[in-house]
Amino acid sequence: MNRIFAAALVLIVAVAARADDSFILFGDEELGSHIRAELGVFPVPLDKPIHEMEARHQAIIRADYGDMSKDIQPPFPRLGLEKLYRPLLQANQQYRDRGELIAVATVDTKGKVANVALYKTPSTRIGKLAGQLIMLTEFEPGRCGEKACNGEFLLALTFDP
Repeated sequence: MNRIFAAALVLIVAVAARADDSFILFGDEELGSHIRAELGVFPVPLDKPIHEMEARHQAIIRADYGDMSKDIQPPFPRLGLEKLYRPLLQANQQYRDRGELIAVATVDTKGKVANVALYKTPSTRIGKLAGQLIMLTEFEPGRCGEKACNGEFLLALTFDP
């Protein structure tokens, strides 16, 4: 009986999570527990590059770039956002900083980051970590029509531990 209830509960939770179309990023299991902390909830999948996302998720990302022409695609992490978000959110579990992180990376036609500008950061340590992570990330270059072009990648996260 308990197994059936647990299975039904899992199914209900899975359906609820899909109904609002949010994506949850979980941390590691706590020592002595199988419970994983929720690091954040996001409107787009974090494990996919932008070209593998559904059109509605691409639109959410594109909205951050203002009135961008349909034939232009901003640079995007080759393996998705998780490789940037996870270490930042895990680090902040210890730091407990509050506030916004806004960083813009200039990415060349080969997907290499030329520089990172920090516009807002909840702390120096989060800003430094974000800059290092972005510099180490492989990007799909921006697209201008059918050609690769230089572009800017926007990283915006709000920390509210």
